[in-house]
Amino acid sequence: MENFKEAFEQGIKHANETAENEKEINQVLEEFTTSISQLSDGKLTVTVEPKFDPQNNSPFGLAATAALLTNTGRHYEALVVKNSTVEDSPEEELCEWKLSEKGYPVRISYQGSSPSCGDKQALVECLSELISKPRSGKIFKKLMDL
Repeated sequence: MENFKEAFEQGIKHANETAENEKEINQVLEEFTTSISQLSDGKLTVTVEPKFDPQNNSPFGLAATAALLTNTGRHYEALVVKNSTVEDSPEEELCEWKLSEKGYPVRISYQGSSPSCGDKQALVECLSELISKPRSGKIFKKLMDL
């Protein structure tokens, strides 16, 4: 009986830690999205969106169509950006976004890089690094020029 009590208490402790971590991560994400919006004079909006990759190189192939119909492939979340001042703005993916079961570490993946952010400071640094890359700058410029 004692083992169940300890396990139960540990589960509650982890749930509380997870809630705190997710709150902190959401605050960082809010600061990030607000900054991007302000720096682009209100043009750019960054959100976390669900994505689906049928894991096929050809978007027109029979395998890709079958993957979409059968819902096979890889589901993930991504930070995406669009120009909120333009109707039907294209949406560009900045990076994959993955929270751990306990919130941290957060993993962002882009251009072959996949840093793991174990705390708030690391997450801020990783997001700053992400938007300083030429690829991100090109995405921002392309969308702001619409």
